[in-house]
Amino acid sequence: MLILKKLSYLFIAIIGLLLILNACGRKGELNINLLPIITITSYEGVEDPDQIGDSILFQQKIYWDAYDPDGTVTSYAFRVVDSLGVPYKDENGAPTGTPGYEYVDDQGWVYHYQPGADETIPMDDPAANISIWTTQVYAEINFPANGEQLFDNGEPVIDDFGNPVYAPLTSIFEIKCIDNDEDESEIVRKYFYSFSAAPSVVIESTQGDISQRTIGTGIYFQFRIRDNDQYVGEISYYFLFKLEKRDLDGNIIPYANGGYDTTWISTKGQTDVTRYLMTQKTDPALIPNFSQDDPVINDSTYIIAKGVDIAGIVSDPDTVSFLIYDGYHPGTLIYQGNDSGDGCDIWILGENHFTKYLDGQITKVIEEENTSDGTHFSTPFWINKEGEFAVLGSSDLKIFAHWGWHGEYGQTTQGEPNITDNPFDLVVGTLKDEDTDATYYSEMQYFDLRLDGEPYYYPPLPPEGDNLQIDDNGKEWLRIPIHHSIAQHSVLTSLEEGLHRLEVRAVDLQDAGDPTPASMIFRIVNRVPKDEKEGILIIDDSQDNNNFAPEALLDSLYFEEFLAGYSGTIDMIDREELKETVWRNQLHFARDVFSPTDLERYKWVIYHSDQITVDSNFQKEFEIFSLYLRGGGNLIMSGGLNFRNTLNTLEDYLIDDNVFLNFFGLSTEDGDVIKAISKNGSEAIGFTPDKLALAYFNKATADNGFSQDIDLQIPSFNPFVNYSPVVQDSVKGLGPIAIFEESLLPADVEVIYRFGCKEPGDGPLDPTFDEYEEFTGQPVAIRRVTEDNSCYIFGFPLSYMKPEQVNVMMLEIINGN
Repeated sequence: MLILKKLSYLFIAIIGLLLILNACGRKGELNINLLPIITITSYEGVEDPDQIGDSILFQQKIYWDAYDPDGTVTSYAFRVVDSLGVPYKDENGAPTGTPGYEYVDDQGWVYHYQPGADETIPMDDPAANISIWTTQVYAEINFPANGEQLFDNGEPVIDDFGNPVYAPLTSIFEIKCIDNDEDESEIVRKYFYSFSAAPSVVIESTQGDISQRTIGTGIYFQFRIRDNDQYVGEISYYFLFKLEKRDLDGNIIPYANGGYDTTWISTKGQTDVTRYLMTQKTDPALIPNFSQDDPVINDSTYIIAKGVDIAGIVSDPDTVSFLIYDGYHPGTLIYQGNDSGDGCDIWILGENHFTKYLDGQITKVIEEENTSDGTHFSTPFWINKEGEFAVLGSSDLKIFAHWGWHGEYGQTTQGEPNITDNPFDLVVGTLKDEDTDATYYSEMQYFDLRLDGEPYYYPPLPPEGDNLQIDDNGKEWLRIPIHHSIAQHSVLTSLEEGLHRLEVRAVDLQDAGDPTPASMIFRIVNRVPKDEKEGILIIDDSQDNNNFAPEALLDSLYFEEFLAGYSGTIDMIDREELKETVWRNQLHFARDVFSPTDLERYKWVIYHSDQITVDSNFQKEFEIFSLYLRGGGNLIMSGGLNFRNTLNTLEDYLIDDNVFLNFFGLSTEDGDVIKAISKNGSEAIGFTPDKLALAYFNKATADNGFSQDIDLQIPSFNPFVNYSPVVQDSVKGLGPIAIFEESLLPADVEVIYRFGCKEPGDGPLDPTFDEYEEFTGQPVAIRRVTEDNSCYIFGFPLSYMKPEQVNVMMLEIINGN
């Protein structure tokens, strides 16, 4: 019993001892925590300064590794100190790091953002979440290499590139780690004997070389270094510069007399150390050498700059002189095309403004929309007969606007770029003075926008605070910073019917706004429902010719005689006249002259191209007439064989089919639907004497409900219809007219007039009996009437026919035959 009791005591003692031993290792207890161990694993340095041999390039990538015998390593800290182990100091005596690791604590240990920290907060901000501890396992260190400059017998040593040579500099890289018990390792260090080639500095502006040039009062000075360190490249750390004002004798004008302070300005700490903005409002400010009010030049401006590379070596100073002129201002452009239409980059797309044909001359991706009847492509504005930009409105109308400044686009040359102001050319980004065309080396800062007399409305950028610019006269603008998403492009929407004005003003670094802002004025015309359309519009596309289409006569025939008895509105526009006055020949690639807004309100449009010896221009207006007909319009076309060329040309405009021809029931696939009178392989394509033998047409025979035939007017105003100088005999017939191949006409296309042929005979200008049989009754006029449209094509020129008979036919059409 006693033995068992003693064994129980022994067991309890052993358990107690084990519990004590198990608790050892914690701080303040029996066992001491083993410190973590860190090793630099990849480096070019040495462990002992006495081992230093050849110098190495200043930029080195250093790797390390660590472990903890009784725990885990959590993070690392490192620093770079001088050869005495003292942190490097800046010009104010504060500890400083190396390029790339500038922020350090009082002992020179490098700061790092902690996981989850907002890295947009600068490290020198008290709100920054930083620590000297990091989990990274390597660092690229730019060791200071700004040792003493080397001299040989009093002369500086120069490298192969003409730069002074500096002695290598010894620095120490130190690193430590910490474990999960927050115990730090011993500091491990390596010595680095670093060299760097001396840099040189280049002074210019962000817009190019300013040496001996005249600049404006707002500029970004641009600095760069030339450095010959292999494997590193020309990377600047920061720059130092100062300005001087010198009189014409080269004497520096002191600050007290209107010159500049001699203090060096540093770019260190800037987001971009290579640029520095100066204007008349910065501190220090630019001081003009002359101006519009004081044009006499009595002094010049000099900039002296030094570059510091990432090895800490400071270049020798360089100096550039220039003049500062107060009076330049930008020229604003809305890219709506010049007087010829070149350079248009304004695109409009909506239910009533589009084309189904993508022109091959378009060199950029334009706005488009996939619809149930195919892809709708955007187009520029149309130009109405008043010379205004115009568009058919809709609830989904979008105007894709683009604006800029004079000097933005051009073509590159060996010297100054050739400024074109064409947004399809290269971006050259210069700034040209609007009045003198001088380059003044500034940059664009803002665009001010107004629409319809109010600041432009764009909800993400409301016109308030800094976004609202109010002129002295009270005019208000939305101010948009140059890098904003709508700085130069925006989509105008929700616009009502009527006249609108977009105003744009460019503002440069000088805070100089364009005193003559650019304006784009355009008119939106809403659709007129089919049952509300009224009146007749006559479109004259008959080129004036005394023999074939005398303009005064044709105007009188169409405007007065053909429509006699019609009580509604009758208006007329002349294509050639519009082309000479309001047309911009490249706006729609030298095609459309009309605007669908000019046609929209009319119930009927009568288009005549009665100068039948030349091609009609009708095929160039297919987009305009397609939009008009989509809105429920009705169209009458008068011409002749020239319509065959129209059909063939339209085939070039669409790969599959031309939507415009569908309104007439025709297709470009049926290339033979229009044919000419022919004999022995020769066609009646003109009025030349050798074709007069084919002048067989002398009347149009009515069909499908029309009340009477229409006879050729004899004698005619055209002498070739009356008499042949070749055979010295009367003609009394017309040759170059269009005959429609009836077998190719769809079922819903009606023939309304047929070929009335001259009687056969033995005369030189008479048709033979077989010819008479061949041509008589061939279709020469057709129509297609649907619920939405009535479309008529006359293959003979109505102006050549008897007016009173044409009048009867016109009234039958207009009154709903």
